[in-house]
Amino acid sequence: MARIKNSFVLMLAIVTGVAAFIISINFIKPQKEAVVTDTGTMVVTAANDIRIGTKILKKDIDLLPAPSGVNAKILFTEMNQVIGKLSRSNISKGTAIRTLDLYEEGESLASLIPPGYRAMSIPVTMSGSLSKLVYAGNRVDVLLTYRRGMGDFQTITLVKNAKVIDVTQSGQSSGGEVQMSITLAVTPEGAKTLAFAMEKGTLKVAVYSMEDVEREEQERFFTLKELFFQEEEKTYRELIPTQDGVETIRGLRKEKQKFDSERMGTS
Repeated sequence: MARIKNSFVLMLAIVTGVAAFIISINFIKPQKEAVVTDTGTMVVTAANDIRIGTKILKKDIDLLPAPSGVNAKILFTEMNQVIGKLSRSNISKGTAIRTLDLYEEGESLASLIPPGYRAMSIPVTMSGSLSKLVYAGNRVDVLLTYRRGMGDFQTITLVKNAKVIDVTQSGQSSGGEVQMSITLAVTPEGAKTLAFAMEKGTLKVAVYSMEDVEREEQERFFTLKELFFQEEEKTYRELIPTQDGVETIRGLRKEKQKFDSERMGTS
C-alpha cells in the first residue's frame, strides 16, 4: 500500500513539473507583434517625397489605408502626431510613415553631426535645377574660385564628399540662379579652411549621385597649409657661395653678405 502511495506521489510530482515547465515556456515566449490585417485602418502617409532632415508640414502628409503586414505599433493614425516633426530618413511618396522615420522629442538636426565634427554653413549660388539636387543627407564637393592676379583666376577643391545636414534657400538672383545656405558636417580644420575661403572668393558645390552618398572613406578636408600656405611652410635658409661672399635665402627674401678680405688675411 505504501509503495502504491509513493508511486502516486511521484507521478503527481512529475505531471506537476511538466505542467509548470510548459506554462513557463509559454510565459517567456515573445509575444507575436500585432500587424495590420485590416487595410481599412487609416494611417499617416507621405503625400510627397520627404527628404531627410525636413520638417514635415500638413501638405506633406495624408491619411490613407494602412498597408497589410506592417507592425501596427510603428505607424501613426493621427496627422498631429507627425506635423512639425523632423524626418530622420528619406520617405518616398505613398509610404506609410513609421516611428523610426522621425526624430523623437529632444532630438534635432544636431543628431546628424558625427562625433568630432562641426556644423559649418556656407553661402553658394547655383542654377535652379542644380539647387533641387542638394538636400540634407547627400554629399558635395566644395570648390573655391579666386583671383590670383590681374585677370588670373584659379579654382581649387576645398572639401571632398562632405555630408550636407541642412539646406536653406535665401533668395533668387537674375538669370534663374538660386542663393542658398548649405550647412555641412566638417572637421575643425575643414571649418577653418571654409571660413578663410569665404573671404577669399566665390564658393560652388558639386553634388554627388545618390550611389555615392555612403562612401564616407572618400571624405577629405584640405587644410590651409595644403592649399594656401605651402610656400611659407617651405621657408628655408640656403647659403650660396659667390665670388665675394655668400647669398642667404630666407623664404622669398635674399640677403648678400660680402667677405672682408682684410679680416680674412687676404689681399
